Amino acid sequence: MSMLTVHRPSKPVAVHDHYPAHWPVKRDEMPRMMDMGFFGNVWVRSMSFAEAGETYHGHTHQFDHMSLLTKGRVAVRVQGTWSEYVAPSFVEIRKDDEHEIVALEPSDWWCVFAVRDKDPLKFTL
Repeated sequence: MSMLTVHRPSKPVAVHDHYPAHWPVKRDEMPRMMDMGFFGNVWVRSMSFAEAGETYHGHTHQFDHMSLLTKGRVAVRVQGTWSEYVAPSFVEIRKDDEHEIVALEPSDWWCVFAVRDKDPLKFTL
């Protein structure tokens, strides 16, 4: 008999209504991104933040998705509220919620999306 383990999104270690002064200065450097591709009905993108302050600027998606912080510590802004996460963490991002990710130390972040249609002309995040 197999057991199914259900993982719920992780709780942030801190939540702020502004970007705290003690966090690293946000910089224009983007993380190194690599689209890993399709795996069954899942699409994965990895982001490697080499230094504190590297920022993946605010953006939205058309669908909910899960992100995995597998190494390090990041600040995530969702709809104006900043939350701090420490690896390992699952972070749920709801569709249409503007979000931004800032490395607080070198970090690895993975975006995981359900694939609704593999046709590249129809594929959207």
